[in-house]
Amino acid sequence: MTFDDTVRRIAIRQRGRAVPIRSGGRASPSAVELRPATSDELVRAFRLMQSNMRESMTEANMEWDQDWTERNYRSKSNYSIFLQSDWKGFLSIEYIRSVLYIHTLQLTAQSQGRIFGASVFDWLLGQASANGATSIECKAFRSSPVLRLYQKLGFRIVGEDKALVSLALALGGGR
Repeated sequence: MTFDDTVRRIAIRQRGRAVPIRSGGRASPSAVELRPATSDELVRAFRLMQSNMRESMTEANMEWDQDWTERNYRSKSNYSIFLQSDWKGFLSIEYIRSVLYIHTLQLTAQSQGRIFGASVFDWLLGQASANGATSIECKAFRSSPVLRLYQKLGFRIVGEDKALVSLALALGGGR
């Protein structure tokens, strides 16, 4: 099964039908675990974030601001993504009224384009449902490959500026 097949299965599930995710030789989604990030993992996450975003930030004529990053992200709900005991990345979210806002999803280079992003998205759908969110929202750099993934997952562009695209996925059944 390809990654695109997995994305389609999740999109079907998001529309209300439970569909199992099968790994097709990849890491089993059930083995992917999100845990609250420790202080040491946040340091690692910020380094990964800087590395992953470097090219997009350069294209947008933006500079990395470590102090701002630490002030901004430490107050959010931050999770480390693991496959068994191997750290694969970082997720930072926040609930703003009835919206689950994804501040960042960062995966290691070896984990990108695999089952991890889809597994995290499945987890996010569960969290949004459990907390009565009516939508999931995020921003992505125009040049980021994740923009295409978000659109495949059903997110719609709801705003744009010079460097960033705002995206939203409407959910049914919010409280």
